[in-house]
Amino acid sequence: YKQQIGEGNEGAEGQATMFNHNTYFSDANYTISRNNIFLRASSIHQKWTANSPKDSGTDQIMSSHLLMDGNLFVGGEIGVSAGGNIDHNTGHRWSNVNVIDNVMLAIGRDQPTNRTLGWYIQASDWQSGNICGNYLLHNDNPFVTNLHGILINGHSSNITASFNLIYGLKKGTSSTNVGSITINKGPKEEIRITDNLLQLVDSKIRPVVVDGIEEITFMNNKYFSEADIEVWFRSNGKDYSFDAWNSLVVDTDSSSEELSFLDPERTFETYLLSIGINPTIENFVAEASQQSKHNWRRALTAQQINEYIREGYGSISCPNKGSTYFPLIN
Repeated sequence: YKQQIGEGNEGAEGQATMFNHNTYFSDANYTISRNNIFLRASSIHQKWTANSPKDSGTDQIMSSHLLMDGNLFVGGEIGVSAGGNIDHNTGHRWSNVNVIDNVMLAIGRDQPTNRTLGWYIQASDWQSGNICGNYLLHNDNPFVTNLHGILINGHSSNITASFNLIYGLKKGTSSTNVGSITINKGPKEEIRITDNLLQLVDSKIRPVVVDGIEEITFMNNKYFSEADIEVWFRSNGKDYSFDAWNSLVVDTDSSSEELSFLDPERTFETYLLSIGINPTIENFVAEASQQSKHNWRRALTAQQINEYIREGYGSISCPNKGSTYFPLIN
């Protein structure tokens, strides 16, 4: 990994480019990505594509039955993107995509391509899917202003985003197109935003920005932001306070409150300190590269690190584990 020098996508000397990613899955079906550690991506940690036939002019399901479960992501500029690449903007390209119980830390920190992206999870043109139990935490680079916790766009239907924690995504302004959960224009059906903790402490990000509310259900979420309370929510070009929003969409059993957590400043680096490793990615990689079946340290696994992070927030997780979304494989 080497940060892009200047502008463009020059690949010399291993420079980061917007075309290089930690993993790249094209038109995948029945695929599991579980308990992996992804560090400092050149751009996207996990890029998934569903490429409709180029000459058809019509979108179709090209990728289905995907499960991203229990992974750890640190740095880079985008966590999980199930969006590109060939899109005729006519319909769905994905079916049964599940992003479950992952931990994402400091997405955007590295600015590998010198862009100001900090996108955690992007879902585009899904026919069905679940984004559940993910911890989207601690963008800590003040120059990274193009932030999204969860971004749902395109032709999307039957998607549930639930039991996710979004905390520490810091931004000094309340941009009209940036929300911790953003749902943009495009045909939407049966989108459910439920049981999420959207806690934007020390940040002026709006909790929710949506273009159109007719097909979106909100329920039992807990919202907080340092933004002016009158602009916490935005839909179709208008700003809303929590009370006005609740009247507009009937956000059942949701509340506006700042939650207290046991230790919300836990990071990948504080974890390394807790196990006696100098807190740099290079030092972690040096230790992890010595793993073998004869010399196995659970302390260097995604499971152990994610447990440590989750404990700082009360260990909330997806009530329906990944296997229940993927019965034909598990």
